[in-house]
Parts: sequence; C-alpha cells; structure tokens
Amino acid sequence: MKRKRCVNLIDAFLGLQNSGGNRAPYLLIVGDGEERAYLEARVNSSNTDSIRCCGFRNQTELARYFELCDVFVLPSVQEPFGLIVNEVMSAGRPVVVSDEVGCQPDLVTDTITGRVYPARDVSALRRVLESLITDPTECIEIGKRGKERMSTWSCEEDIIGLRQALRFLVSSCHDREGAGRGPSVAER
Repeated sequence: MKRKRCVNLIDAFLGLQNSGGNRAPYLLIVGDGEERAYLEARVNSSNTDSIRCCGFRNQTELARYFELCDVFVLPSVQEPFGLIVNEVMSAGRPVVVSDEVGCQPDLVTDTITGRVYPARDVSALRRVLESLITDPTECIEIGKRGKERMSTWSCEEDIIGLRQALRFLVSSCHDREGAGRGPSVAER
C-alpha cells in the first residue's frame, strides 16, 4: 500500500550504497500488494543486486525473516498501530519507524527501544540507517532494550491501563455531576 511508504525505504537504502562503510547493506522487502510491481520496477531500474523483494509471507514464516535482519524498518504514514513492530521487538531486533506509526509513542523511544524519524523524510531515514549500519553494537543494544520493553507489554498491562482509564472517566463524571454540570453518563 502507498501508505506503507516502501519507496521511501528503497530510496533511503539506495542512498546508503554510496556511503561506503565496513559492511555492505542488503535490503529484504517482505509483503505484497498494490505497490509491488512499481517497487520491483524501481529496484530493477536501480541496477543493484542488494535489494530483494520476497513477496507475501505467511505469519508463521515471519520469525525467520526477523532472524535474518539486523534492523527492521516500518516507514508507514498514517499507520493505525503497526503490530509487526511488537513482533520484531519481541524477537530482539531493533526497529526503525516513522513518527506516524501508531505504536511509536507506546513502544519506540528514539535511541532507546528503537529509532524514530519524520515520516516521508528520506534523508532522515537514510541517516538513521547509516548510523545503525556503522554501529552494530547500537543495533544489538537497541534490540535488547526493545525486547525488555516488550516483556512488559502484555494483556495484564492492557487490563491495568483500561481499568485506570475507566476509573478516570467515572471520577470525571462524578466531578461534573457534583459541580452541577449535568447528569452522569449512566443517567443519560
């Protein structure tokens, strides 16, 4: 899908090709959809053999791809959540997300549990990738901290948060009722 902004990742990656460094980067793109033909044509016109479009992979196969990667990137715009980020972080891999990926405020703290860059900013994405590629230790440390973060991301934590939100709402309704501002939610 266009909102996944995979073209931004390809362009940022192609910018890395000229940056040198100790390790030659390689990009795997997993997924299928309306943009696939366009993205494959973009890759083919780039004259690089460092990008592979793998197409659709079943959920049960994704863990193998997580094991292959040093860094996972979700460059989406207007991404409601991005559940795959949870999965990658649980696998101990560092993540790079745009600031429009919905899970970012909850899961990805820049330079701590992942890396965050401004959506659609190809140059910023390239700089983030370059910094991670040139510092494998940072990748490992971010992956470890991301995995630690995910160890506290559970159904129990969700229930605690939901209960806190409900208590806040009930308290707010009682406060409004006591101030003569109208009936409580239950009375409406």
